[in-house]
Amino acid sequence: MALRSIRGVYTNSSDLERREEMSLASALSGVCLANAGLGMAHGFAAGLGALYDIPHGKACAILLPYAMQYNRDVSLEKLARIGKFLTPGDELTLEELANRVIYEVEALTREFNIPSDLKTLPIQTEEIPLLAKMSMGNSMSGNPREITVEKAEAILRELL
Repeated sequence: MALRSIRGVYTNSSDLERREEMSLASALSGVCLANAGLGMAHGFAAGLGALYDIPHGKACAILLPYAMQYNRDVSLEKLARIGKFLTPGDELTLEELANRVIYEVEALTREFNIPSDLKTLPIQTEEIPLLAKMSMGNSMSGNPREITVEKAEAILRELL
């Protein structure tokens, strides 16, 4: 529902039907995340917001495609289920379906001019160890693929 509606809301904020769908998608996603937990994008966003006053939504939007790619192999079936909604009737493999979902999210970030890494943010490289530690809260513990503090540091360095 969100993928179907978000472009319409972005290009025409007066489109009440798309705004209604986005509101419902937002409410449903809140229920889902409250029950399923969060993950890497939210974990890093918490640290970025606390240390640099970066808006949580912006940080999540930047990090979501990377988090999806990082977790792809351990979340293949879940991503593929989403992919089936995007490509109904197509006979695609699990990998192709999962890649389609990641591609769609990456396409949205490009369309909406969301940075593809953290280079545009005021992050100081010497603070990466602190940022990694600040990102290891409850959200990060819900990530499908384990992330240690050391791995978090490596991810942040890769995105800077």
